[in-house]
Amino acid sequence: MRLLYPKLLSVAIHYIYIIILSLLFLFVSNMLVSCNKEDDINSIFVGKTWYITGATINGSVINGEVLKELYVSPSSYFIQFSSDNTFNGVLVAGSSIAGTWNANGKKNTFSFHFTKSTDVNNSSLSNNIFNILKDASSYNGDENNVIIKEDNQNIVRFTINRFNTH
Repeated sequence: MRLLYPKLLSVAIHYIYIIILSLLFLFVSNMLVSCNKEDDINSIFVGKTWYITGATINGSVINGEVLKELYVSPSSYFIQFSSDNTFNGVLVAGSSIAGTWNANGKKNTFSFHFTKSTDVNNSSLSNNIFNILKDASSYNGDENNVIIKEDNQNIVRFTINRFNTH
């Protein structure tokens, strides 16, 4: 059987080939861009007051009366990060913490180095949160909510809105 329009068929195959190559290029370039995503550390952490709104301690989410301790005083359970990689804050009322922090936006690693930790043992919750932060290894989050992890069993949740518990 003889093709009536061999040139037209050849052109159609050529265009299909170009479309397939274009789609393949877009797919590969999109994969490369998504693999190189890096968080903007300063826009996430710096210049805000981060309130502790929850924690998971040894795999158990704090709740009930223990959770209420986070909200007893408006001047407790918060951290402020500065652009010079220093931080200061308060855990339980009357305590204070300060030091330096480091975060890697590409690997989502995070660490604290405490130079001051006064009276953090005044409550069990404060002590547990302090130990998680002291041993922190990673973070997840954005400009409104951050989770700092020691590991998957020990997590501290922060938000810029004290009454947002998500």
